[in-house]
Amino acid sequence: MDSSGSMLNCLHGQLFQQNLHHNVTIVAGLTKNIVSMINYHLIWSYAARNEDDIIKNADTWKRLVAKSIKEHNIIFCCHYVGAGKTLTNVFNEYRILSNVTVDNIYAIELSTD
Repeated sequence: MDSSGSMLNCLHGQLFQQNLHHNVTIVAGLTKNIVSMINYHLIWSYAARNEDDIIKNADTWKRLVAKSIKEHNIIFCCHYVGAGKTLTNVFNEYRILSNVTVDNIYAIELSTD
């Protein structure tokens, strides 16, 4: 996954080229071990390509959002355009400020207000 020419390697290269590497944390593999490490503003999950993926990862995402949403709104993005209803159920304790589908990406903004 991290070999020369891989998607992960290209992502790292682009982040450095655009001088964004200080603002992004990339986690390849299981996310459950990083829940307490970072205060997130945006969570992008490539592990949400269908409803089963969302359900399987929901507990981890809920913990990530719960930690960070105390400080600011959270934007959650995934690669599954049919995610709206399922993510609304996952994040039902938060107010949904907005949601959008662009190409194959679905994004939802969550708030406690």
